[in-house]
Amino acid sequence: MIKFSDVTKAYQTDEPVLAHCSLSVPEGSVYALVGKNGAGKSTLLKLAAGFLCPDYGEICFQDMPVWENREFHMNDYQGAGKELFEKEVLAEMKRSE
Repeated sequence: MIKFSDVTKAYQTDEPVLAHCSLSVPEGSVYALVGKNGAGKSTLLKLAAGFLCPDYGEICFQDMPVWENREFHMNDYQGAGKELFEKEVLAEMKRSE
C-alpha cells in the first residue's frame, strides 16, 4: 500500500501544486490520475516514486517512508528526462510484485 498523509509540494511559486493531499492506495488496486495540465498528476507520481521530497507531510510505501528509503535522489538524475522517470517507475512496480 502507498499512503500520502497531508502532503504539500510547491515548486518556485508561492502556490503549492499539491496542498494537504491525503490518500491511500491498497495493494492490488488500480487507480487513474486525471486532471487538467498543472493539476499535480506528475508531481504526485514523482513524489510516490521518491524522485521528489514533499515540503510537508509523509509518503509511505508498505509502511516505510518513501523518501528516506530511496537509494538515489532526483538531483542525481537531472536532465535524464521522461524516459528515466518511466523506467524507474516500472522497475519499482516490478520490485513490489
